Amino acid sequence: MLKYIALLGAASIATMIIPTTPAMADGATVGKDACFSQVPDANGVLAGEFVNGTASVRTNRNWSTATCHFNLSPDQTPAKRTRASGFACTVANDQITFDSVVAASPGGQMSMTCRYKTTP
Repeated sequence: MLKYIALLGAASIATMIIPTTPAMADGATVGKDACFSQVPDANGVLAGEFVNGTASVRTNRNWSTATCHFNLSPDQTPAKRTRASGFACTVANDQITFDSVVAASPGGQMSMTCRYKTTP
């Protein structure tokens, strides 16, 4: 019985340390003019090799939104629309935000946005 209680305790500690959303373990990077991300799979998890795209950043007062556009190759294109959100996105000054969304279409287009607080 004590072994069972110890196992339950270890499992509860592990759930506090290990992220519950697989997409959190992956991420994207946005630079001045370019960005890198993975294509979301049917489960909403970023997977596979990184693809590069073009980036633009729009700033309104204290917030910035980085928008990226990607052209996927046929082997990277999903069979149906896929989407992921809440993953780590590295933006200006190595700042990390989780206010992020990426969507890929069967037509080979993918777009991503990462919203972050602009540092003064």
